[in-house]
Amino acid sequence: MLSPFSFPDVKTGTEDSFLSVLSEMFSDELPQNPVAWSPVSENPLPHGHSNFSSILGYNNSDSSSNSDGTDPVDPLTNQRKKRRMISNRESARRSRMRKQKHLEDLTSEVDRLKFENAQLLDQLRSALCHCQRSSYDNKYLRLENSILSEKLRTAAPYTLPQLHLQPPAP
Repeated sequence: MLSPFSFPDVKTGTEDSFLSVLSEMFSDELPQNPVAWSPVSENPLPHGHSNFSSILGYNNSDSSSNSDGTDPVDPLTNQRKKRRMISNRESARRSRMRKQKHLEDLTSEVDRLKFENAQLLDQLRSALCHCQRSSYDNKYLRLENSILSEKLRTAAPYTLPQLHLQPPAP
């Protein structure tokens, strides 16, 4: 939503505040010493500026106006703006590229992890199936062992005397 102190950037679709645009435009002209901007100093304006109109690029003299009524722009300032605009566009392009690469990396990581998860689930199902089968076989063998042990115990008095084991042949 646009506020009265912001305006849309048509190229990027973002909203910039008036003050942030101004500070960006004149960042190289601002003094490094914060005292120079204090209300106590004699001239609170950046070096070389006598009023706010000169900071904003307005010129009150009629002799420098163009025939169409617009004020001329300082070529050095215009060149700086163009360089900054190109630099900002390139920086935004690099940022979008990094973001796209990061998104692609995350997508491939998600795919890899889904595949690994599916493999682990298959291994788990296989292990559980094997464990269940082993448990069933174990119960069956224990039951068979107890049945055969019981048969042996009940048949022991009748079969033991008849068993004559031959020693193994040398």
